[in-house]
Amino acid sequence: MNIQNFKWTDENTARLAKLSAEGLTARMIGERMGISRNSVISKINRTPDLSFVKPPVKGVEEPAPPKRAVNPMTPEMVKKASRLWAEKRPAKEIAEAIGKSVSQLLNYAYSNRDIFPARPRGRTNYKVKRAPSAEPAPDCIDPSIFLPPAGYDADRLSHGKELHELTRRCCHWPLNNGGPFIFCAAPTQVINGYCEHHRVRSVKARVE
Repeated sequence: MNIQNFKWTDENTARLAKLSAEGLTARMIGERMGISRNSVISKINRTPDLSFVKPPVKGVEEPAPPKRAVNPMTPEMVKKASRLWAEKRPAKEIAEAIGKSVSQLLNYAYSNRDIFPARPRGRTNYKVKRAPSAEPAPDCIDPSIFLPPAGYDADRLSHGKELHELTRRCCHWPLNNGGPFIFCAAPTQVINGYCEHHRVRSVKARVE
C-alpha cells in the first residue's frame, strides 16, 4: 500500500483497533498496515476508543501483594507491659522486656487506653539555679577600701591615662570632666572594669 494514498477509512480504523487489541506495538501495526509508526500513534491518540493494550506475559504471574506481618500481643505480654507502663517505665524498656518493637508497643497502647492510660506530655518546669553574684552586697563592703573620692582621684590623676592608652586590664573610671578625659588606669581583676576602689564607689552609687 502506498503511504501517500493511505486514508483512515472505517475499514482501516477497525483493523487498527483489532491489531492494537492484540497487543501489537505501533511499529508492528505500521508494518502490517503499510504505514509509519508515527501515523499509528497519532491516530490512536486522536481516537478516544483506541489505545495500546499491553499483552500479559505467558508463564509469569504477577507477585501477590506482601501480607502484613501479624505480631499479636499475648495476654502474658499485655499483663507485663501494663505493669511496667503503670510504673512509668520508658517505652523502649517495656518493648525490650516483652520482645516487641517500640512502634508495636505504642500502637497497641494507643488502641487500648483503658489498660495503657495516656502519659502527660511536655517537660517539667525546673527552676534554674543562678550562680551567686561575684559582686559583694552593699552591707558587706569593707569601709577601709572606700577612700574620699577627691583625694583618691587626685592621687591617681598623675598616674592616669587617656582612652587610647588604656588596656583591657586597666580601670576605666574617668578622673576629670574632659579636655581630654583622664582615666584611673589602675590594675583590675576584670576586663574593661574598675579597680577595687572605683568598683566600691560604683556599687555605693547604685545603692544610694
